[in-house]
Amino acid sequence: MAAFMRARLRQELRRAGDREDRGSSGDVRFQEDSVMTAALETTAQLVDPLIKAMLLEGSWHFQPPCNSDRPSPHCPFYPAWPPQPEDREPSTETNCVCGCLWVMDVAQAHVGDLEGYATYVVRDAFHDVRDTEPYHHAHLWNGCTTGALLDGSCVLNITTVSELIFDPLDALDAGFAPVTAAEIRAKMKSRQSIYQETVDPEAALADTDKFDFCAEINAKAFAWAHAQAPPRTKERFDRLGVQPVFDPDIRRRVQIGPIWINSPLRLHEQYDRLKEQYFWHIQSPTLVTDVTANIYPDSAGYHYCKLLSPARALEWIYVDGLRRYDRASGVVGRGEEGTGGMTAE
Repeated sequence: MAAFMRARLRQELRRAGDREDRGSSGDVRFQEDSVMTAALETTAQLVDPLIKAMLLEGSWHFQPPCNSDRPSPHCPFYPAWPPQPEDREPSTETNCVCGCLWVMDVAQAHVGDLEGYATYVVRDAFHDVRDTEPYHHAHLWNGCTTGALLDGSCVLNITTVSELIFDPLDALDAGFAPVTAAEIRAKMKSRQSIYQETVDPEAALADTDKFDFCAEINAKAFAWAHAQAPPRTKERFDRLGVQPVFDPDIRRRVQIGPIWINSPLRLHEQYDRLKEQYFWHIQSPTLVTDVTANIYPDSAGYHYCKLLSPARALEWIYVDGLRRYDRASGVVGRGEEGTGGMTAE
């Protein structure tokens, strides 16, 4: 990104030089404006983490989602599950994003565990999670022997399904709503299903998936975003920003898809009277099914999460988390003076 912006600056300045400073010999007398160059470098440092984060979520602002029901030639092979009755007709579309990298690189491996014993090869596809014709579900395609786990040769192939949900006001492009995903709806395989195919054929759901995996993954998303922020941006947020709290996952008594789908990721500010400040609470509804479940087609062995996008976390650090206490919003709190604006040093 920085190289691209530098190239554009040089191009524009050369054009100005062609118009204003061309000598009789036709040579362009050109010298870069050091102030403009420095400003451009600073902007690039500020924008680069945001672009990286939006690519990690698979932002549809950059490219529309691919449709694995019509496989795109640039996407890794993604077998359908449940199997579809007819062969899928390939697409020639390449200007689309294949799946959510955050789910592929982080989320599913966190749910599955086995760090140091198994390597995960996860392929994700974007679909409306309400689809029923056909259904789209996560699937574990193979298991591993004890020997493979011990010698490090175990490779688990998993396909997952994701959907990005954006703030409806984002479509207005008025600058008031976040531009990153409000939630990532992630259909993943449960730890129970993975353990039963690797370390413990008798693994029980009550033992393996009782933990708040969604909250843990969301904490990882925020930690990743915080690490990516430029130093002064990070320092300003640590001093003036509304800090996150990751509440336990919401487990409904009735574990069915429509309830999970229609229960959004909870993102809200709440005042803590003891600490005398606001906190940003993040809480995910989850849906977990036993490997023996048979509620709807292929409903067994799942762990669904509403995930915090690392891009939304970074946008909170850059902008939205500063609105309450930073002078840029006209409100100062936490005993500090606001700084206003964003800098990248």
